[in-house]
Amino acid sequence: MGSDYRLLRARFCFLKKGEKASKFKKRSPRTTINCDLFSSLVGCCKDAVADNIDEEYDQLIQHLHVSAMKAERSKVTKRRLSPETLELIHQHGIERAAGNRELTFELAKQCRQAIKEDLKERRAVVMVEAAGWEKHSQGPAEASPITRPR
Repeated sequence: MGSDYRLLRARFCFLKKGEKASKFKKRSPRTTINCDLFSSLVGCCKDAVADNIDEEYDQLIQHLHVSAMKAERSKVTKRRLSPETLELIHQHGIERAAGNRELTFELAKQCRQAIKEDLKERRAVVMVEAAGWEKHSQGPAEASPITRPR
């Protein structure tokens, strides 16, 4: 539909220019069109439009993939937060939507502090687990099948 509209507009433009030319320069109002040239130009335009659509589609798919990854990371981070911190974040959103700037500012500070503390606690738990696995996996040096004899 769009290409038909553009062709109609192009023909109208040609006719309008032809009428102006006939008024001022004593030319015939009909503009002649080289059909071979016109069809080759239309073919080029179709290829360019198809390439452009492919690029836009690829960009859209990439954007959706990145957005999904960010959303997943956000969900994972929220699972690591305590219920109290999630409630603070919820209250902050409510106050921000209500337009209460002072309370929003205070809640934002509290949220940042609570998130830092939760992530520190989570990091400490992970480090303890990693140390436990390290002790568990090492054992005596002679009994390990991974070490080479010297």
